[in-house]
Amino acid sequence: MSSERLLIKLNKCLESEDYYESHQIYRTLYFRLLRDKRHLQLSQLLFDGAIRLLTSRQHNSGADLATLYVQLLVETNNKTTAGEPIVACDQLLINIRSLFELIPAKSPERVTFVGNAVKLDFLSMAAIRRQFAVVLWREKNFLESRQHFVHSSDSGVDCALMLVEYQTTLGYPSEVDLFIGQFVLQVLCVRNKTMADQTFHAYTSRHPSINSPNPPFLLPLLNFLSFLLLAIESGKMQTFKLLIDLYGTTLRRDPSYTDYLSQIGHIYFGIEKASRGGGPQGFFGNFIQSLFTEDSEDEQSANGSAGPSRALNSRSQQKAEEVELD
Repeated sequence: MSSERLLIKLNKCLESEDYYESHQIYRTLYFRLLRDKRHLQLSQLLFDGAIRLLTSRQHNSGADLATLYVQLLVETNNKTTAGEPIVACDQLLINIRSLFELIPAKSPERVTFVGNAVKLDFLSMAAIRRQFAVVLWREKNFLESRQHFVHSSDSGVDCALMLVEYQTTLGYPSEVDLFIGQFVLQVLCVRNKTMADQTFHAYTSRHPSINSPNPPFLLPLLNFLSFLLLAIESGKMQTFKLLIDLYGTTLRRDPSYTDYLSQIGHIYFGIEKASRGGGPQGFFGNFIQSLFTEDSEDEQSANGSAGPSRALNSRSQQKAEEVELD
């Protein structure tokens, strides 16, 4: 049977809601059109089919076509045999978000789809991850949304709005500064100073408990972050060291800061990083480490609370190595 006749049969199966047969025809057409190198037609067929099946709650079949769609673009590098783009990059980002949104959350099919989507190396990885971050935020999956936002190309506004909602929904009132603090330090560790700065100012402007874009803030950690961003802008190492010294008590509230600050000192100020193997780590590495080895009574008095919220604690368990690029 020719491809044209298969397409006619496919439409009849879809109209009669015979989704099992429809899926089989889609896969037959996939192999035929791929063999004939009719990539443009195939990509449109797979995308439309995935949307049609997913919206009809045929999640396994729809996710299968979504995966084939992405695999096709990976294998062809999004180019026809004539060298023309199969899908415009801006449109492809929209398509990726649409498919990701329709594949059920927490399903193995969504994990597979993400694993294939990140192989689209002709697209900005940061732009792809922003699509995932926004969808996960809408689903109230704040933890995974946050992880994608850290590596995204967001302007900072959506990151901030997600963090505000995350903190006000799942955090303690005493953690208003901690939610933005860890995020800013992680983004600085992946060398995105612009997004760190924009997210910080958007968060402090929009959080109802802060409502101010600039220092002085009532919370010391917010003042530290503001001055840290200015120090990075100036590139002055002594300013950075002075801030670490002045805000030592505040920084001890989250043990993960020692690794983040060590990376930030190395990336932006050329300071030798602390050794992870327990060997010599230089004066500054020892100095940062000393901030986090005070006795437990001092740490508890600095925290002023019995312990972190579940949301904050789950993020604190992530090691700094997860955001390190160098």
